[in-house]
Amino acid sequence: MAEWPQDLPKVNLFLIGGHKCGTTTLATFLANQPDICWSAVKECWFFCQDDLGDRFSARKPMDWYAQQFKDYAQEKYLADGSVSYLYSDSAIKHITEYNPDAKFIVILRNPVYACMSMHKQMLHNRQEDEWDFATAWRLQKQRKEGVCLPAKCINPKFLFYRDWCLWGKQTKRLLSVVDKKQVLFLFFDDLITNPPAIEKKLANFLHIPIHPGLSLIHENKKGMPAKWIVKADNMLASIQGNKPKTKIYRVLRFLRKHLAFPSSSSRIVASDKIRKYLKNEFNEDIRMLYAITKEDTVLQWLNNE
Repeated sequence: MAEWPQDLPKVNLFLIGGHKCGTTTLATFLANQPDICWSAVKECWFFCQDDLGDRFSARKPMDWYAQQFKDYAQEKYLADGSVSYLYSDSAIKHITEYNPDAKFIVILRNPVYACMSMHKQMLHNRQEDEWDFATAWRLQKQRKEGVCLPAKCINPKFLFYRDWCLWGKQTKRLLSVVDKKQVLFLFFDDLITNPPAIEKKLANFLHIPIHPGLSLIHENKKGMPAKWIVKADNMLASIQGNKPKTKIYRVLRFLRKHLAFPSSSSRIVASDKIRKYLKNEFNEDIRMLYAITKEDTVLQWLNNE
């Protein structure tokens, strides 16, 4: 990597995940704190130098990364909120090589609901073409073998919902590289029910005054497009490939973007059967996370039916 500019402190705060756990809310809140300079691009992806980086910023030079902090004005922290760093096999290692003293914030959510929320986002982002979550879950094994992949999916890993939500495994890898004193664990549950508690933890961890006002931001406010629009759009995308876009293609893209059913709640609704199945799937990993964090919230994920 090229050298970091001498007149710019190194990035020293990373919000690294997890995916679909309230990171947008937390990043927006922290970016408005006077002592924090947030990157111009919310998620730089700069240190994802494994196969997640083939489309994103791993190919960009160090001076590009430095430019994301061109508005630096002597704040105590320069912050990057790339939530895929927790999932990445190599990002944390690269970050610690760049700045061994960096601090990390991790916010997590019951993986039963996080993976379903991620499926919903992938549908919204046109990476997923299977509307039914249970079917998409069953397809994970085939998709790891390169089968049943959506035409427009930029990276099959985005469809491996279970892998993305193995918080215990990812946390264990994080703490194998980083001292636990450099990591703050937060939970989506508190973001919903007790924002002041999160604000207090942030102030104690970062040793800066935290201006209050944390509240959940609902992402994808326009909701989900109609099922028939998604299926027709994906089918046409598969047929067209890289050919010039037809009028009907442009119409479907417009409908997918603007004709949607609103999502009024941040809570994912699941049948008892799906929920119990997923709880069993994640049980061992949640136990690993609890053994690491000793957090009562994680224990509640195990005990709640």
